[in-house]
Amino acid sequence: MTARKLITGLAHRFRWSPPDGYISIAPSLVVDWLAGSQTYALAPTRLPDTVSSISADRRSLTVIWGLSGSFAALSAIGSPSSAVIRGEGIVGAPVRVVRVVSLSGAGGVLELAEPLPTAVDIVTSSPSLYWSEYSATIPALDLPATPTRGIRWTIDYTSLDPISGEPVDYRRDRDVLHVVAMEFTTGLGDADLLGYVPDLRSRPVGQSSWRAQRDAALDELVGLIRTRIAPRVEDILPGRAFVRAHAYLSAATILDGTMVGGQDRTTLATYYRERALAEIEAQLALVDWSDLDRDGQVDPGEQLAAVVSRMTSRIGNTFTNRGVVDFQPDAAPYLIERARVTDER
Repeated sequence: MTARKLITGLAHRFRWSPPDGYISIAPSLVVDWLAGSQTYALAPTRLPDTVSSISADRRSLTVIWGLSGSFAALSAIGSPSSAVIRGEGIVGAPVRVVRVVSLSGAGGVLELAEPLPTAVDIVTSSPSLYWSEYSATIPALDLPATPTRGIRWTIDYTSLDPISGEPVDYRRDRDVLHVVAMEFTTGLGDADLLGYVPDLRSRPVGQSSWRAQRDAALDELVGLIRTRIAPRVEDILPGRAFVRAHAYLSAATILDGTMVGGQDRTTLATYYRERALAEIEAQLALVDWSDLDRDGQVDPGEQLAAVVSRMTSRIGNTFTNRGVVDFQPDAAPYLIERARVTDER
């Protein structure tokens, strides 16, 4: 996925899940702001719940709510939500929770995206459901006042053995984030996606939306745009102009996923990607504003700059050189002397 983006003047909820392994002690997030490093305590989005029974097909869990209470807190987590079942004889079985099927006073029934890989003896294992997501709130005052890119963040954590709880590995997750005034987003939702591509009527088992595919397609869209406007970045452009291209790339990503099930949809996926590329080129030729200073506002000259950029692109397409020579007026006139060119050169 592309780097995280924070909006100037707004607080940000930083969500994080360990790439693998099980952790019991919440780590800390360290952000290297320009003004100095700042540490934020990460807290589990939801505390563990106790598993009281498992359905015969191992697709549903009956749980007793933990300290986080009922599913109201669960609904704040994205769907499907990653978790780990830990107990005696269970080697940290990873699961994805799709939805809450039913509720009782002290617990409820959760539906899993995939069945548990092995049978579990509830009596001997006494399993619990540990949710993978951790989060921290970054106050708006900590963010730079102006757009800033490439700010490093680091999370050091200890991966534990799911049975004994003993440390098995010490790991570091590190990346960068960008503070922007206007994040590049197309606003594409499931309803819009089905409007552009009506044939996508059914979602895969274990998904309540196409969000995962839409996010993956957005990363692909950003990469395609960057290769065409480099060294500039996508956040200078009005993202909603590229919603159709985003929809076509989402359709291609969804079709890529169906190939795992044995369906060869390569031709159709290629067709949608070609339509997306054509749409990207068309929109880049029509963009009438580029936020060159990345302040999220249309400033004088930025509309003209977009026109020049379009002309540059057309010149580049014709002469295979995406560059325009900018002739600046001289401070004073210079004397031009005539000269004769001969064969002696």
